[in-house]
Amino acid sequence: MGLPTNQAKGQGCNPISSNCVIWQGPDIPCIDLCHGDSVTDVIAKLAKELCDILDTLNIDTYDLTCFKPICPDPKDFHDLIQFLITKVCELQCCCDGTTPAQSACPDTCIVNVAPCFYFPNQLGDQITTMTLPDYVTAIGNKICMMVGQISTLESQVAALQIQQTATDNRVVILEDEIAGAIVTIPSSARLGPAPPGGWPIATVVEAIDTDLANLEASTGSPIELLQSIQQQCANMDSLKTLANRQNTYSGINGWITAANYGTVADSINNMWLTICDMRAAVENILLTCCCTDCDDVDISFTASILGSQITLHINGTVPTGMSDCFPDGNLVTVTDSFGGSYSTYVPIISNINSSVGVDLSNTPVNPATDLTVTIQGCWNRASPGADCGGLRCERILTYIIVNTAPCPNLILVPGLEDIQWSFTNTAVGPITYTVELYTGAGVFVSSQVAVNPAQAALVSGTFSTLTCGTNYYVQVKVNINGNITTCPQAFVSTIDCPCLAPTAVSAAKP
Repeated sequence: MGLPTNQAKGQGCNPISSNCVIWQGPDIPCIDLCHGDSVTDVIAKLAKELCDILDTLNIDTYDLTCFKPICPDPKDFHDLIQFLITKVCELQCCCDGTTPAQSACPDTCIVNVAPCFYFPNQLGDQITTMTLPDYVTAIGNKICMMVGQISTLESQVAALQIQQTATDNRVVILEDEIAGAIVTIPSSARLGPAPPGGWPIATVVEAIDTDLANLEASTGSPIELLQSIQQQCANMDSLKTLANRQNTYSGINGWITAANYGTVADSINNMWLTICDMRAAVENILLTCCCTDCDDVDISFTASILGSQITLHINGTVPTGMSDCFPDGNLVTVTDSFGGSYSTYVPIISNINSSVGVDLSNTPVNPATDLTVTIQGCWNRASPGADCGGLRCERILTYIIVNTAPCPNLILVPGLEDIQWSFTNTAVGPITYTVELYTGAGVFVSSQVAVNPAQAALVSGTFSTLTCGTNYYVQVKVNINGNITTCPQAFVSTIDCPCLAPTAVSAAKP
């Protein structure tokens, strides 16, 4: 029998415990071997059975005194069996038909048997003797049975060795598979999209380990976090809030009481609620403890225009109790580049940090020019208490809208040798339009001018004596009080030239 397959043969051997190898063969009741036993149990049972067989084959366990003298003495179990066979032959008829001589011990001779042949009789008594023929027959049967068992055991041991070899090979394969195993994840906020085949386990574990280390470096260890959340003021639940002395912190909506308090999230939750309470208290102090003056009035604005609609964006803060000096608000004046102006009243205090519109339709203001917006600010406050008197603050706020003159909606109608153009004037006041014509290659052809057209009037003209089937573009320049705006180019082509009738031809046959 060869060495066990898991015996070390050199460097790199990976022994496998026999406890991890399972007997997959059938049950063998005679040695109490069951399917599913570990190889450790199988080998132990086989070894015990083999020891029993060796004990049985030990010649020293047999009493041969009734045969004395025996010459030569049996040296091993083979000699003993041969001796017994010879004696049996002597007791039987010889092969030549003669009757053997009477032995000193006939067939009815009683001999003591080995302990392994003891058996109970019908009365339950232990039988330790047999007649010589019965003893010899029992020994022969026992030997045959043991020979068969030994052959079976040898086959089973060989099968177990094969199974263990296969198990060893499978373990090696599994180790290789585990070493090169990959986990497939479609994407990761930490690693990004997975490469073909997925992320290797080592890469994923390393990334997780790195993130955990970075997280702990940023937040502190779990013990440090636990210690930090225990720094909340003692008896915080029953302390009165700063903003409302009639209320306790446990009465704040969302407050986590001590009975349920125990995580960093709980600590941050209560911390913010406490900060908000402190802020409300400080705001109340600022509003009630001290007198304010005009330096505490902080109001500014910006303006934008779309069409004829100006939007005022008002920003700032004012002390409590401030209001516009006049019921309709503050005087707002809009002046264009030509001196045209329009004034109206706009509430300022009620529109702080919001927007309010001013409509310039049907006013002298030309919305196509730069506009200057002025607010005559005036805000006052009655006395808020015995220690502070009334307050009146006045200032002028100005903002200039740098306006880009609107380009007209140009309409072009091409002909064979001309191009008609037109648009509607939307500007108010002095304005000059210059309409220029260029070839498709950018060569100037001619220009036409429209000066101070009426608002909403149709402005039009025609470029003539052009070439049919030719590319051109038209560009409009708008001049308002010296501010010139060049509008985008509008490309157009004259109509393709018609086919000319053939000349110098005749219908006569050649």
